[in-house]
Amino acid sequence: MTQLQIKTSLPLGIAWTWVKASFAIFREKPINFMFFGIAFVVFSMLPFLGTFLATLVIVRMLLSAQAIVDNQAVGLALNFKSIFSQRNLISYAIFCVGYDLVSMTIMSQFMSNLGVEGATPAMLMDHRVIYLMLGMSLFRTLFFGISLAIATFNPEITVLNSLRLSWQFLYKNIAVIALGLFLLLPFLLLPLYVMVMVTLSMENAFLFGISFLVLVILMLLFLAITTLFSFKLYQDGITHE
Repeated sequence: MTQLQIKTSLPLGIAWTWVKASFAIFREKPINFMFFGIAFVVFSMLPFLGTFLATLVIVRMLLSAQAIVDNQAVGLALNFKSIFSQRNLISYAIFCVGYDLVSMTIMSQFMSNLGVEGATPAMLMDHRVIYLMLGMSLFRTLFFGISLAIATFNPEITVLNSLRLSWQFLYKNIAVIALGLFLLLPFLLLPLYVMVMVTLSMENAFLFGISFLVLVILMLLFLAITTLFSFKLYQDGITHE
């Protein structure tokens, strides 16, 4: 069995390399990654199986990133059939379904305790809701880390082992990973937040439509780039022995 080893001497300068490489991979096939992003959003809206299928779309993004690095062709097909043949990915997707059910229950309870009911523009403008959503998003990022990339490229790795390796990688390289996220997020999170505020403030229907379209594009870009960023973390931070 292939043994995975975590690099513990990553230079701080590699953080900027990760950011540049994430955008560079995206520019190779922007239409493909945006299509995968749309598929992710559509599947995510489905009840129960949504998270399961959306997880497999992220797998498709990771496989596409590897194909681009290897100078191989990248198509638009989701290729779920080949993904389904990898049993650890199916287990991972099922695990994500359970995690989302628990996290959404907790988030709904917190929002109820804050006195926030229903999805309204006012709710999205509430700083308490924004902090809660950011906190849950950060926790999810730290919890899953690069575990899906580890499972995707190592079929023999179980879900728990992929999570364990991801947490070890985070613990041993926390400084360089934090720097990478600090450099990456201003290109994505700040524009996304600004567009949310702009879109919600639009009263003209035509301008609202344009702002909403830009917002959707930014959301898809955020999803694609952060996925490619996790791919680079895996590619440069994990070795095979």
